[in-house]
Amino acid sequence: MAEKRMFSNLILNNDDFIEMPAEAQMLYVRLNMAADDRGICDSPRTVMRSCGASNDSMKLLIAKKFILLPAIKPSVVVIKHWWVHNNARKERFKETKHTDVISELFYDDNKSYSQNPNDGHISCVLNGKLIWPPDLPEIMENLAPSLPPADTQPAPIGYPADTQPAPQNRIEENRLNQISVDQDSTGKGECERGNPPPAAAITDPEKKKERILHWKARIEFFNRMKYDPGCMYDLARTQDGLTKEEIDNFKEEGS
Repeated sequence: MAEKRMFSNLILNNDDFIEMPAEAQMLYVRLNMAADDRGICDSPRTVMRSCGASNDSMKLLIAKKFILLPAIKPSVVVIKHWWVHNNARKERFKETKHTDVISELFYDDNKSYSQNPNDGHISCVLNGKLIWPPDLPEIMENLAPSLPPADTQPAPIGYPADTQPAPQNRIEENRLNQISVDQDSTGKGECERGNPPPAAAITDPEKKKERILHWKARIEFFNRMKYDPGCMYDLARTQDGLTKEEIDNFKEEGS
């Protein structure tokens, strides 16, 4: 694990962060310093004891979504905006031992971790390998831009003393406001307007094969994680003109 960590003003100067008590802000910094090179801290309680932080500070960070609790391993925490803060170099990077935790997460178009697979979020695992975040712009260039929704955050486990009032999440309010702005003149949102038309069919056989394999990998991952793969079929149809039958029935030569 590296000895140095970086912090972005985009997060630390955010109103939601500044309005938290000093203890919660301190705990966030200490969790970042104790995290591995993919932003996973596997000793959150030790960090809490070392700086005298309370359960309420931890719960506040979880409620404000500055950290995420992975469902597969709630004894660790994930720094949501790790790749906003840090820009690690591959030659100095040490891979996490918690690959199972990363494999259940997704990246949004800001390179932040998400627990929501919808609206263009891309799995942290592609073709069986963990994605290197600097490669995300190239990977996501074919994805339609969309507003990422609020993460589906599990209830905090093991942090019982909750004396804090329910926090107001200004980030989520801004997202809701943006959704209302994005509605068309009829007052209907994208979902109410129906599905967009399919893209033109790909004529190049090699390109078509490449895109089918791309979507099959994502759909297989969704099935393993027991997510509904319907949104992946929709994206394949609207972006590459591929039907569900073409993807499901495709077989590589020799297989």
